[in-house]
Amino acid sequence: NIAELARIGQRAGTDYLVTGELKKYSISDKSVTNPLNDEKIVRNKLNSIISLRIIDVSSGQIKFAKSYSDSKSATLDIINAIYPMTILSVNANNVVIGSGGDDIKVGQHYRVMSLGAELKDPYSGESLGRQETLIGEIEITDVQFKTSQAKIITGSAQINEKSRKGLIIRAPLDASASETSTKSKVDEKNSSTGSDQDW
Repeated sequence: NIAELARIGQRAGTDYLVTGELKKYSISDKSVTNPLNDEKIVRNKLNSIISLRIIDVSSGQIKFAKSYSDSKSATLDIINAIYPMTILSVNANNVVIGSGGDDIKVGQHYRVMSLGAELKDPYSGESLGRQETLIGEIEITDVQFKTSQAKIITGSAQINEKSRKGLIIRAPLDASASETSTKSKVDEKNSSTGSDQDW
């Protein structure tokens, strides 16, 4: 129960709880034979899918939920779900983003989202985050250690108009960019296969 988990988190003095459920687990035999002496070399491959949920202890809100077969993409997804990249300033057709480093690449396209009213689950009353509305698209032109610069491709008028109310950016639109979570969800059933080394 989410409410009970939130109470446990409050007693432990944490901000967020990460819970996981093992959805799939199997081991495949990938053994090979040494051609020199016919000796069998035992090799196994682990296939697993873990469903992760991030719970905001203070509000009881599910900040993020998704299934993974490896940890590499999960880390960035979780960070962006809790602390999405924000637009710090807008100057005509250019914006400054409050994120940089290796996770952002020049040429990537991102969606610009404006935040609306809070959404709640009609059955449990749990907060599902805020409504996000697509208002434009930007392209990264320069990446620094903590910030990045981008040019506005579409939606310049709306981005300039709503910049003072706070804007966030979501998943890269180009196919070559790494996949990130598009928004916080109560459940998502996307999955793929990976190796035992991923975890």
